[in-house]
Amino acid sequence: MNMNCKCKRETLTVPRGNDFKVHLCRKDVAPGNSNGMDFRAIDNLEAFATKEPGMRLPLEHKISADGDIVISVNAEIHKLSTYGIEMTGTYHGHNWRWKCCEVFRLSDCSCESTVKGMESFDVETYYIWDSLDFDIKDDTMLVTSDGHADIVDGTLILQATDTTDLAIEGDAIVAITND
Repeated sequence: MNMNCKCKRETLTVPRGNDFKVHLCRKDVAPGNSNGMDFRAIDNLEAFATKEPGMRLPLEHKISADGDIVISVNAEIHKLSTYGIEMTGTYHGHNWRWKCCEVFRLSDCSCESTVKGMESFDVETYYIWDSLDFDIKDDTMLVTSDGHADIVDGTLILQATDTTDLAIEGDAIVAITND
């Protein structure tokens, strides 16, 4: 049995003592589903923070308007460690389970955070494994992302993801995928 499962993505590191939320896109959890399927289809859905060996702490969660899941991690989880997330439920009467063992890590110091520059005094929502996709259709560039692309006061804001780096070369934005 592999006790060190890794989901091939950077582990979110948050300083302990902070409430935060983890946003998981339905396409990352169940990429084989059709576009119309989402977490609303799972009955008795539960979410847990997990840590070896066998620790499971229940976590509150909500389904977002687009069918993704937003899991609340409160500051009461305070042991400096790496945690996974496990979700269970039923789909059409059949048991369903998803787990990733290294989703977030609690650190003692803010300088160890992987979300530097995104901190505020509010409860932050971190998009785990979100992608930043670009497509050109006719004369239009389409940018698709759950949390790494936004328009604020008429300005396009882009953030790099685990799989896409961004650079500015002269007047051009260059997106480099590193899958």
